[in-house]
Amino acid sequence: MFRKLKDYVSKILCWFRLYEVNRTPNNDAEKGQVGVNSEESTTPDEDNVEEPWTFEILWDVVANVADLFTINGEKNILIGRYRPDKAADEILHAEFPRDSPLAVAVEAVRDKGFKVITGKWLIRDRPPAIVFHVESARDMFGDRYVEMFKKDHQIDIPADDEEARDAVIFGYMVAEFLTEFELRCRPESSNGSNANPTTGLNPSLSDTKQPSHQDEPTEPSIVPSDIEREPSSGNEICTQFHDWKCAVGLVLLRQWSSRITTIFTLKTSCLEGDFHSQERAHEEARRRGIFHRFSMELAAALASNIFTPISETVAEQAEVVLGKHPDCVITQD
Repeated sequence: MFRKLKDYVSKILCWFRLYEVNRTPNNDAEKGQVGVNSEESTTPDEDNVEEPWTFEILWDVVANVADLFTINGEKNILIGRYRPDKAADEILHAEFPRDSPLAVAVEAVRDKGFKVITGKWLIRDRPPAIVFHVESARDMFGDRYVEMFKKDHQIDIPADDEEARDAVIFGYMVAEFLTEFELRCRPESSNGSNANPTTGLNPSLSDTKQPSHQDEPTEPSIVPSDIEREPSSGNEICTQFHDWKCAVGLVLLRQWSSRITTIFTLKTSCLEGDFHSQERAHEEARRRGIFHRFSMELAAALASNIFTPISETVAEQAEVVLGKHPDCVITQD
């Protein structure tokens, strides 16, 4: 009971990410962070609350401003996919300070063979950004990651769906970085977590279900979001993953028993349409040949600590199609 209570406290510390979304950047840029340091916070001892680390993961992070719910500050980091056509003009390349856990985690995944670019995004307030060069990892890691994901979660990615395969590679890159960051930021995590990305990854928490070899795709293996975890201490870490292309990283964090709090934000489902039952939605996803994409979205929604659709319409659809009641609905002005 106390473990669950402390886990919920950790979630509450991350709700300031959601308080900001209804505020427009131009009008509120000078204001403090609502729910953390401002007078609107309900935290009993506000002066002693340490600002959490927050990571916002978006597929087109350097190309898409509209989807971001960015909060200013050096502990609020954007993570995305490296896009050569955008990065050259929109990222000011710079390394993090050597003593920063960010720098140590970045070097750790670089040592594994990942190509990682860090710096400042050249928009207002220049938020810190980390982008992963997915294309450079295809030959070295692509097939391995896709096969591991299929084995652990029964989600078979077709060979001809390059975007979905890249989403899996990106997910592993992000999850390994965040795991390394957590170990540096909260050293006690290494004693309580099963995660070990450097040695081939740990088995799924739901590994009693064996991979299917049938022609018909099976339901993905999902770790429930209400699973009990060891309480965390020290720096709180919150992540916000956007849509199905970023879903794999969230699913892996839960699979590896990470104590990082996860938010899954759904702007539009990869399976659009008016469905009256989950079964009909699954049938339609198979008919369209996107069941693997839909399964990635479903896995993230079910595994996330906080599930946040972007509109009431998406929320209603998600409750039917994904079988997950939203924790809150975000509206964008």
